[in-house]
Amino acid sequence: MNAKQVRRAMEVLRLRDEGLTFAQIGARLDPPVNMQRAHQLYGRALTEPARVPVTAEREASLRRLDQIAAEAWTVVRTEHFVVAGREGLVAIYNGEPVIDDPPTIRLWTRSCESSSAAPSPAAWTRRPGTR
Repeated sequence: MNAKQVRRAMEVLRLRDEGLTFAQIGARLDPPVNMQRAHQLYGRALTEPARVPVTAEREASLRRLDQIAAEAWTVVRTEHFVVAGREGLVAIYNGEPVIDDPPTIRLWTRSCESSSAAPSPAAWTRRPGTR
């Protein structure tokens, strides 16, 4: 990469670190480029580590992924209840709210499909006092 390309790559990495989408990054570049070209520039910046410092960008991406995973785990660990009717009332059976596991299980299985490191559904436990 020449000096101009290195500056552009640094700009793409900086904008991505700010959380911009590739479409937004492309619009901010001079001259502007489309989303696909912005993604290509980003990929090239990441594959030229000898000329462009990318360690910080990779660490920022990992932090973003960790934050997303933490938020997903919050949803998975939350109890879901059966909601009856359009009024949105929680269904009650024998004086107790009816726990609805399918939303949690569907979310769990989707997340496990993309990560072989995730524990199996049999590994998670419920809080005491839940069925």
